[in-house]
Amino acid sequence: MKKPAFIIIFIILSFHFLITSAQTQKIDSLENLLQNHTQEDTVKVNLLNTIAYQFWSINPDKLLNYAEEASRISDKLNFKKGKAKSLLRIGTYYWTKSDFDKALEYNQKALEIRKELGNKKEIASCYYGIGMIYRYQSEYLKALEYHQKGLELNIEVGDKKGASKNYLGIGTIYHIQGDFPMAIEYYQKSQQVCEEIKDKSGVAYCYYNMASIYGTQENYPKALEHFQKVLEIRKEQKDKNGIAYCLNNMGLIFVKQNDNSKALDCFKKSLELKKELGDKRGISASYTSIANLYNSMGEYDKSEELFYKALEISTEIKDKKQKAMNYFGLANLYFAKNDIKKSYRYSKKAYFIANNIEDAELIKQTSDIFAKSSAGLGLYKDAYEYHVIFKNMNDSMFNESNIEKITGLEYQYKFDKEKQATLLEQEKKDAIQAEEKKLQIIVRNSFIGGFILMFILALVVLRSFLQKRKANRILASQKEEIETQANELESSLDNIKSLTKFKDKLTQMLVHDLKNPISNIINIPDKIPSKKQKEIINYSANKMLNLVMNILDVRKYEDSKLKIKKTEQNLSELWKNATEQLKYLSQQKNIKITTLHDDFFRFNFHHFFS
Repeated sequence: MKKPAFIIIFIILSFHFLITSAQTQKIDSLENLLQNHTQEDTVKVNLLNTIAYQFWSINPDKLLNYAEEASRISDKLNFKKGKAKSLLRIGTYYWTKSDFDKALEYNQKALEIRKELGNKKEIASCYYGIGMIYRYQSEYLKALEYHQKGLELNIEVGDKKGASKNYLGIGTIYHIQGDFPMAIEYYQKSQQVCEEIKDKSGVAYCYYNMASIYGTQENYPKALEHFQKVLEIRKEQKDKNGIAYCLNNMGLIFVKQNDNSKALDCFKKSLELKKELGDKRGISASYTSIANLYNSMGEYDKSEELFYKALEISTEIKDKKQKAMNYFGLANLYFAKNDIKKSYRYSKKAYFIANNIEDAELIKQTSDIFAKSSAGLGLYKDAYEYHVIFKNMNDSMFNESNIEKITGLEYQYKFDKEKQATLLEQEKKDAIQAEEKKLQIIVRNSFIGGFILMFILALVVLRSFLQKRKANRILASQKEEIETQANELESSLDNIKSLTKFKDKLTQMLVHDLKNPISNIINIPDKIPSKKQKEIINYSANKMLNLVMNILDVRKYEDSKLKIKKTEQNLSELWKNATEQLKYLSQQKNIKITTLHDDFFRFNFHHFFS
């Protein structure tokens, strides 16, 4: 029988679940920061929103708890920016639970706040989220509208990462509608930007979608190669959700290659991860994949049970596309069991949903089984009509022109990539040369600057040395002057001491000598004749006058005012005056003084100086 054709639909359906999960270490670090930050402020709101985002693909319930707490504090603080982000986080929670109506509601509330704040980058992010939700609801025209709005704002504000996501979203819509050349064009634009900004997660998205294209072209080795690259990135990022969807789609490729053992292993591993995450849509998709595998293996009871489980979940979450895929699977199952009526009923339901949501790949697949079941019931007109639809859809999607365009785009991308690599290599070489030249200039300037600095330093040292030498000379001169002054002071002190001693001694002598004339005057006997008394008084008075004059001369000598005045003197007169002064005393003591002849003095004086 014909192998399940839902593989491409499922790949396209699930690609956008590949979102980066944070490292456990990063989450622990953020939670420690939150625990230490007890104050309810904008910092706490931002922490809560950041932590909430880390949990979306690990533990959606924790995501909701943190986001609702951020929303509550934002309301309290009237922190609109934090409020908008918390609303988006809550919307993400409902998206993981496949409640797309609720997810859309919270995203639109966040959009209104961000429009009020006027941040174009954040408005573009909301446009992307809303466009993605419309894709899940199979509202492709609305989805395309919002992705294009987002892309325009991304380009305007220079947000490359946001632009890469919207390129991918637009490419996915063209992919679903069967316009593969346009899909490839937008996927390549997205991949180019992601590689430029080194966004591993974004590159993984592109590999994922390119793998689905290769799957559509039945180039299964190439598809597996790309899915393997995606799986490696998701494992490195510890993204359980991304790993689950990658495993499921690899399983679908193994089905196409008739490797049922590997396919079933991939499906079961994927299902366990989705159950762990509580991803209802993912669980439904895994049940569908396993049911189709069992159908191809002829285990119809197991297949039927799983199809109805998947159908129940897709109906509950209002997922039209997933519901149509389950109807399609049941139609194939009953056709294989030769229950044509049930096959016709379910193929008709599947076709009308596919046609309603305008999913080209799904229309092609459901029209094929619808035509076959119609023919089985003898409804040949309907069978022909739907076979023509199948043929036209198949031709439009797989015609030679489209394949050539896709191949041409692939080669063009590789050429552009190689060209860009060459340009980057040249730019790298130019940059290295520029850096080397810059380094040479720096070295040269450093040498010149160092030389100038050393020269200035030498001048400073020389100036300092000269100033020091001059200062030493001045100090030496001052020291010598101080020593001279000290010696002079010491000499003056010695002179003063000597003069004082001389003065004291001379004063003592003069005072002692003064006593005698005074005694003579006081003690003149009455019996001495008056003439004699007069002589005594006269003598004593003259002696006293001489002594007083000597005392005054001593004072002058002390004050350094006594100056020696050289004048000619008559020694004979000096001698007469001296003998006259001694006359009274000599008479008192009966001593006779004899005066020599004048010629003796004249002769001897002349002889003394000759």
